Amino acid sequence: MGDSGVKNYPAVRVFWLDSHSQDGWGEYDKPTNLECVSIGHLVHRDESAIVLALNKNSYGMYGSFITIPMCSVKWIGAPGFDEQIWPSQ
Repeated sequence: MGDSGVKNYPAVRVFWLDSHSQDGWGEYDKPTNLECVSIGHLVHRDESAIVLALNKNSYGMYGSFITIPMCSVKWIGAPGFDEQIWPSQ
């Protein structure tokens, strides 16, 4: 059997800090929590960003991509476990 061309990206859990914006006129409302958790398939990682695919279908195709800047990533681990993958300890 040859290579089917389907890539198997690892499933990860990413803890990261989101951005906050506020439009309109008025007083500034300080955000109370910017911490996010995303679970998906890690399709790309370099020094500037990671890319997660949030969905995978039965044909092995990925979809619903989110790019998260590395400066916002607190840590990357395996879903369902507390073992930290990045940054290494």
